[in-house]
Amino acid sequence: MMTGLGGMWLWMILGLVALWALVACAIRWTIGPRSHAPELDPIKLLDARLARGEITTEEYRRVRELLATGH
Repeated sequence: MMTGLGGMWLWMILGLVALWALVACAIRWTIGPRSHAPELDPIKLLDARLARGEITTEEYRRVRELLATGH
């Protein structure tokens, strides 16, 4: 009689593990893939620095011109 109950507990544990694995997969599928590297667009970074006041408009124009010409 104990052998039957022991087998039942095993199936219950395996069932719970499978349920949690399905829940984790569903959450991962809903969220979608993560991007590992942020997009580093130099113009966007330059615009953000100007907006935060880290650089002056003169520096902004000079660097933007350098980025546009590739030098």
